Amino acid sequence: MKYNCILIIDDDFDTVFLTGRMIEKLKIAGQVHSAGNGKLALDFIETNCNEKPGMKLLCPDVIFVDIKMPVIDGFEFLKIMEQKHQPLLYAAKVFMLSGSDSQDDIEKSRSFNIDGFISKPLTEKKIIESLFKK
Repeated sequence: MKYNCILIIDDDFDTVFLTGRMIEKLKIAGQVHSAGNGKLALDFIETNCNEKPGMKLLCPDVIFVDIKMPVIDGFEFLKIMEQKHQPLLYAAKVFMLSGSDSQDDIEKSRSFNIDGFISKPLTEKKIIESLFKK
């Protein structure tokens, strides 16, 4: 299976760079885009997930979103997505990322319609298991 577009939302440049490289190496996405915070991700989605011809290819079908970011964090991003872009949120595979194994964060993430919670660092194995689990 190959995805059209994967969006990585994280303020850590190294995480974004390494995750993008792993996805490219695995050849599981036509495009990989990134946003440094939830606000930039919402801007990307509002620009690229509209009904204009050809734009749907840029609309992410997989979203990796970090919890702790400036401007709009991962939880606030998901709240806004549920309010403004619910069909996309339910159609895409969405994974929360965290550098900590905080039980509070894990529990809070379960209140959203997401496909999983992944502890950083992301690895090829974690990506494959998350995206292709039965």
